[in-house]
Amino acid sequence: INKSVIGQIGKLFPRVMGITDGTAYAGQLNMTEIFKHATKSFTYPQLSNYPPIIEDLTLKRPAGKYLGEALSVIKNISPLVRNVEYLGEYQRFVTLRVTYQSFDRSLTQEEVSVIRKDVLKKLEPFGWKLKLTAGLE
Repeated sequence: INKSVIGQIGKLFPRVMGITDGTAYAGQLNMTEIFKHATKSFTYPQLSNYPPIIEDLTLKRPAGKYLGEALSVIKNISPLVRNVEYLGEYQRFVTLRVTYQSFDRSLTQEEVSVIRKDVLKKLEPFGWKLKLTAGLE
């Protein structure tokens, strides 16, 4: 914490510990140092007075690709994307719930549509494709 060492963890050498099979780890925490940085204050996340728009996107996951890259693109595409939640996967089709929300106005479907198109455009080079469903352009 702030360049102060608050603990250590490490793998123990089996021969030093007299272990013939398995792996052993040990750790220690400097509670005095931790308590120096402790605080009783708590910051609550900012809540919006405006309603979210929530939509589920089902994307075909390309072979050999990880979900993390798609989540990263979606989360970082716009500050209006508040949350991305993994709902499940079936036969390489991944369903994600995307929450859009502003702190200063109600969003329109047109604004969300522009963000979604940007997401799909950025995911395309990685091989991710939207499964076409009713209601999405």
